[in-house]
Amino acid sequence: MAEIPASVYTNTRQLNPGASHAAGTWGVSSFNFIPAPDAKERFGAWVRSQLPNGPRSIGLRVAGPISDGFWVHAIWAIAHARWAAAMGMPISIAYRSPLDTYYAPDQPGDGWSQYFETVDNAPPDAQMFVLDCFASASVWEDVGNYAKFHDALLAQRQLRAEIIASLPLRPLPRYIRAADAFWKARFAPGERVLGVHLRGTDKQRFRLSVHAYVPLVRAFMCAWPNAAIFVATDDSKQLEQARRRASASL
Repeated sequence: MAEIPASVYTNTRQLNPGASHAAGTWGVSSFNFIPAPDAKERFGAWVRSQLPNGPRSIGLRVAGPISDGFWVHAIWAIAHARWAAAMGMPISIAYRSPLDTYYAPDQPGDGWSQYFETVDNAPPDAQMFVLDCFASASVWEDVGNYAKFHDALLAQRQLRAEIIASLPLRPLPRYIRAADAFWKARFAPGERVLGVHLRGTDKQRFRLSVHAYVPLVRAFMCAWPNAAIFVATDDSKQLEQARRRASASL
C-alpha cells in the first residue's frame, strides 16, 4: 500500500493562528486541521505523480497500532477522516497490529473491529493510500489535541460529532446494550446527570485534586439541585474523597 509522506500532508494544511513552524501546530487552539486554499489541487498533483495512468478512485486506509487509551482509537480515526474529507477521499479503518493496546489476540477481528462497527467507505476497486508515521503524527497533532478554551472546545465537539455521524462511527451493538443497561440501572428516565472524570493513575501532569472540581460541581448543583453526579475514576482514594464531598453537600 502506497504511503503518503509527511511533506505531502504538510503541503495541504495551514498552521493555526499563533502556532509557530518550529512547534508544529501545538500552539493556540491547535485542535483543528486547516486545509490550504488549494489543498485538493496540491494533493491531486501528488497522486498523479504516483499514478500516472490514473486509478478510477482512491481512498485512505486508517491504520494503527494505537498504543494509547481506548478513546484515542476513535479520535485517531476522526483525525484521519477530517484530512481525508478535505482531500475528497473516502476511508477504510483497520487496526491490524498485534501491538495495538486494546487488541485481544484470543478474539476474532482487530484493534478496531473488536470494538467498533466496520468503517469502509472506499469503493472495492479504489487505490488505497496510508499516511506514513510522520504524517499520521502530524494529523494527530492537528486534530487530536485537547482544545484549550471553551469556544474552541465547543467547536471541536461540533466538528467531531459531524465526522462521527458522517462515517458513521459506532461501537458494536453489544457495547451499546451494556452501556444502556448500566445507565438504566442507575438513573431515572430523563434524569439530569453531571459526569465528572477524575484522573487517577494515568497522565499525572493533567491530574487535578477533587477540591479543584468542587466549585464547578457546586455551580451545576445550584442550577439543578435534583441532578445526579456520576464520577468516573481509576483512583479509589479520589472516589472516596468525592463521596465525602457529596455527602457534605459539596
